[in-house]
Amino acid sequence: GVYSSDEVERLLSGHVSSPSSPHSLKWAERRLRVLLLVALPIILVPLAPTTYFPALPSVQSELGASDVLGTATVSSYNVCVGLMPLLYGPFSDRIGRKMLYVASLLLFLGGSLLAGSSWSIWSLIIFRGIMGIGAAGPVIMASGAISDMFPKEQRSRALGMLMLPALVGPIIGPPIGGFLASLYGWRSTHWLMAAVAVPLVLLIGIGMPETLDPAQRKPISWVGMNPLAPLGMLTV
Repeated sequence: GVYSSDEVERLLSGHVSSPSSPHSLKWAERRLRVLLLVALPIILVPLAPTTYFPALPSVQSELGASDVLGTATVSSYNVCVGLMPLLYGPFSDRIGRKMLYVASLLLFLGGSLLAGSSWSIWSLIIFRGIMGIGAAGPVIMASGAISDMFPKEQRSRALGMLMLPALVGPIIGPPIGGFLASLYGWRSTHWLMAAVAVPLVLLIGIGMPETLDPAQRKPISWVGMNPLAPLGMLTV
């Protein structure tokens, strides 16, 4: 194909590697749409715990759990959300963003369905951990997609927009969770998470292009990784 003078300049400067690269000018009009698409599932990260908090007394009462075990159902989710980036990051740099994004949302969906069907406090602890494993995916995959698509000078603004759904979750989660728990019981908070995850799986699976340029894929390496870096997510 024929390159414009601006595109040649960007190619020579290292901003893009080819017209098919997400950094190319041909991707410019798609970036905002993809940004909005990959940002939507991030709402699950804070929504899952904040809808669950009001239902915790009901959980302990129905399952006969102590305060310690009740708190463990919260901790299992948070710990998995905090630690899974150690795996998601290197693997997404190797195999791409989309496949892992869809897989993480499916894990969240499955974990939500299982958590809503829990028969004991220990099963709930495990299933909420699976939810956390899935919930860790959207932030990592979406951040990776931003890095793939946007030049360095534009990434901070894009990342700011990316985090907007994370601000909405803590606002709407507690009243929704309290309403559901009081009318339909604590299990309904997990049914809601599963219901929200279904369209998000479809949106990412159908609408998200693979943003990682095959030429930019890296072998999986654990060298130099800071194992404490993801722990900041535990506060979500």
